[in-house]
Amino acid sequence: MNVLPLRKRSSLKQYTRGGAMMNRNQEKTQKIFNSRESAALLNIKESTLRKYVLLLEDAGYKFHKNELGHRGYYENDIVSLKKLLEIKEFPEMTLKRSASAVMSWVQGDDLSEAEIYDNIFSYTRHNASYNELHKEIQDFKKRHEAYNHTLMERMEKQEKVLNEIHEKIGKLIKEQ
Repeated sequence: MNVLPLRKRSSLKQYTRGGAMMNRNQEKTQKIFNSRESAALLNIKESTLRKYVLLLEDAGYKFHKNELGHRGYYENDIVSLKKLLEIKEFPEMTLKRSASAVMSWVQGDDLSEAEIYDNIFSYTRHNASYNELHKEIQDFKKRHEAYNHTLMERMEKQEKVLNEIHEKIGKLIKEQ
C-alpha cells in the first residue's frame, strides 16, 4: 500500500475532513490510499472512482491532495464513496442526487442515515405513485377513446335509420 506524502502540519486544531471531525495529528497518522488501492477497495475501476470523486467534489466534498495535486483517500473518504455506491443503487436516484445525499450524511445536516433513506424511499414511493397514476390515466384514456368510438358508430347507425325513416315519410307524403 503506497502512502502519499503529506504536508507538514503542526496544529492540533480540529477541522472537518470530508465531514468527519479530525485532529490534524490524527490525519498525519492515517494511511492515505491512492486511486488504484481505493478503486480496489470499492471494487470499481479507477476511471469510475475519478468520476465519483469529481461528482462529490462538485457537491462540496473535499478530498486530500498532495503538493502535486494528486488525490489521496482517507478511510472516511472510502466510507463516503461506499455510501455513494449504496445510495446510487436506489431506483430513480441519479448520481447527482446520490452525491447530494452523501453530502447531507457527511455534513450531518441534522439528518440521520435513516432519514436520508426515508427521503430516498419517499421519492421512490412518490415516483411509483406517479407512475401508477399515469398508467391509470392512460388506461382511462384508452377506455374513453373506445367508448367514443362506440358512440360514434351508434350515432352513425341512428343517422342512417333516421334518414331511411325520413325517406319513407317523404315517399308516403308524395303518394297521397
